Amino acid sequence: RRGPCAIIGLNSGVPTRPFVAAGEVGDAQRERLPAILDALAAEGLCRVVLIHHPPLVGQAAPVRGLRDAPLLERILDRHGAEIVLHGHNHRDSVVWRSWRGKRFPVIGIATASAARVHHGEPLARYNLIEIARTGGHFGVRVRTRGLSHDGRGVIDISQMPWSTAEGANASITTS
Repeated sequence: RRGPCAIIGLNSGVPTRPFVAAGEVGDAQRERLPAILDALAAEGLCRVVLIHHPPLVGQAAPVRGLRDAPLLERILDRHGAEIVLHGHNHRDSVVWRSWRGKRFPVIGIATASAARVHHGEPLARYNLIEIARTGGHFGVRVRTRGLSHDGRGVIDISQMPWSTAEGANASITTS
């Protein structure tokens, strides 16, 4: 817990054979997650779920994806979160889900260590996430920053503000 937020970390790392980068949350974590999400929602906390592998069906090829993505996706849809953050794909992505009439994003980010373009993946990036309670909901802003292609250093790449208020919309502004 950090202020009005609860960070829920899921471990998706499992041993695999060479050239396979699949992951799995597993039964034990999946069995505990619904009660954790529900309890934190009842406390009015902003639930931030962290996982390495993309948590939704179809976000990665089977040899790179989350083996139990259908089960985790179902939990997220039934119990909600305010934001889900993942990596693994080396690309930026935002997929919107809904829970009890509120939308929440599942956000992927490119790698933070790419100093040169590789297979069309962007240079190193990271997200700065600001969360503030505003009345009965949360205002959230995600700023994506990363290396510029022209050698100027770290620059702002995009900005996505949104609110967890019912019916609130989000927009992405790219610099």
